[in-house]
Amino acid sequence: MVVRQNVARQLEDWREDWGYSLPVVVIETLWNIAFAVVSFVTLFWIAREERNVRLRVWICGYSVQCVVHVVLLLLE
Repeated sequence: MVVRQNVARQLEDWREDWGYSLPVVVIETLWNIAFAVVSFVTLFWIAREERNVRLRVWICGYSVQCVVHVVLLLLE
């Protein structure tokens, strides 16, 4: 019974900590950097257009969110 409880506790601890493992953090960081790069490229691509001000604001906000997410991941 005690062994079963210890194994259950270890499994629960592992499940809680898997999100902070190095592969997950690296994949999440690369994913968000890719989104930020695509956002910046899109901003430069539509820079000449005058009617897409709302789109530019949305893309700027999204890219800032991606960069903030990367910083928070690296700090974690």
